[in-house]
Amino acid sequence: MVWQTDTSVSLESWGYIERDKFKRVDSLIDDLVDIVSKNGVLLLNIGPKADGTIPVQAKRRLRAIGRWLDTNGEAIYGTRPWLTYGDGPLRLAEIDFGAGEETEYGAEDIRFTTKANIPYAICLGWPEQRLKIGSLGTSAQPHLEVLNISLLGSDEKLKWERQQEYIAIEVPEQKCGRYAHSFKIELDGLAIGALTVEPVNSIVKAEAKIINYSRKNFSTEISLYIDQKPVKTKMVTAALGAVRRVSFTHTVKEPKFYNIAVGRAGFSTPTKKVALPVIDPAGTWLFKQGDSPDYKQTDFDDTAWRRVTLPMITCPYTQQIDFHWLRKKILVPEAFEGCGLLLTLGKIDGASETYFNGELVGRMSRIPFGDERPLWEDTRRDRVRPEIIQYGRENLIAVRIYGLKNRGMYADMAPIEYIEKWEEQDEDED
Repeated sequence: MVWQTDTSVSLESWGYIERDKFKRVDSLIDDLVDIVSKNGVLLLNIGPKADGTIPVQAKRRLRAIGRWLDTNGEAIYGTRPWLTYGDGPLRLAEIDFGAGEETEYGAEDIRFTTKANIPYAICLGWPEQRLKIGSLGTSAQPHLEVLNISLLGSDEKLKWERQQEYIAIEVPEQKCGRYAHSFKIELDGLAIGALTVEPVNSIVKAEAKIINYSRKNFSTEISLYIDQKPVKTKMVTAALGAVRRVSFTHTVKEPKFYNIAVGRAGFSTPTKKVALPVIDPAGTWLFKQGDSPDYKQTDFDDTAWRRVTLPMITCPYTQQIDFHWLRKKILVPEAFEGCGLLLTLGKIDGASETYFNGELVGRMSRIPFGDERPLWEDTRRDRVRPEIIQYGRENLIAVRIYGLKNRGMYADMAPIEYIEKWEEQDEDED
């Protein structure tokens, strides 16, 4: 999906203020590149003065970004995501862009875009002598041949060496440009990747992307692999430069961890591990206004509680600010004994505490909150250690909320994840 996010040129404000502080140009460009690599659009905010004029510092940054786009716009405008959005240590899938924040990228951080049968590798810093791109190594893409690599804005002919782990590009001795650097890569052959796996109940939905960089049409059988065995196969054809999305749906029979891949022998995506069946916290919960320590207990009689459906925008209580509780029972299959759980319970308007089988596993903000801001825009993610989970039996999730009138638990709820190898440091990271 195409998405949009926004950030300001200012570190302090979204409007005009005197003695303002501004973000660095390289930080703004790096944010732009990162967003575009993930199929996003950047809305860049400036704060004009009262008479409509733009502050000099903002003008300088806009013009610098424009000069960068004059050279590198080929790798930005009209592009789409490649097989993976990036390489490097700072592979952030989600970033909260806003005033007062600058993400520190480096020469090892690479973002990919693609257009007209050409992928671009945009390096967010100037590399020392050689740029290493792991996603183009022979082990990652064995059916691709690199024909040519060039650096936008430079006439120098580049040399490269392709190895199993990466392709190493020798960069010019003279730095080309001040900010992110775009490498244009010409390929031949077939590429496969961008594997997405969506487990629903006991069903696995898998999709991968195949790109034909060769000089001829291709037709081949592509399979869904589960635990290294093909379970479904279909014929895929593509002309030169075509992108084909290959999708499969398959139902599994037993609770366990499954390794999922898409491709054929010697030409497949990396595997992804998923746990099935999925436990989805969304749906029917029990609700009660008020507050009592008994509400967290597993043996508490909640048969008279009101049934509500989560996520929801509002909760059915009327006080301006009040306590309320939500309870839900889930079955954790015995096959996952020894695994911890990650509960993603969404955003809650107010302060909250999460209990699992009567034991506190997470909290956000103080109950009752005073002058401090409750974190109602932050998603609750609570870890549950194996010792308190009853495998093969029902378990109770109870959420105590101190919130505002006509607000509730909403957005960003997600299926419960299994933590296969539990470590105490996981608990410390909450």
